[in-house]
Amino acid sequence: MSRPSNGTVELRHLIDSRELHDLTARYVASGASPVRDLALITDIEEIASIGPDTVVLLSQGVALGGWMISSALRYAWERKACALIVPEQSLSESVIEL
Repeated sequence: MSRPSNGTVELRHLIDSRELHDLTARYVASGASPVRDLALITDIEEIASIGPDTVVLLSQGVALGGWMISSALRYAWERKACALIVPEQSLSESVIEL
């Protein structure tokens, strides 16, 4: 993975990473978004404490049902997270449309 000379990681570098080849980017607002933190969310309440430029990874238990993913997406957007990662098996067509 190539990184900018200032040492920061941009979202596009993570998405294009060989190690993450099995992830599907459903929507990317800006690949140039800086990534400053990673948060593994195991309880939906935890998402209220994330900061901006965070990659949010939902655990299998949190990603149960479209309303949980929708809620997590809203929380992530409000807090200016740069990405929300959800287990693929949690994504139905209706969830993808949200």
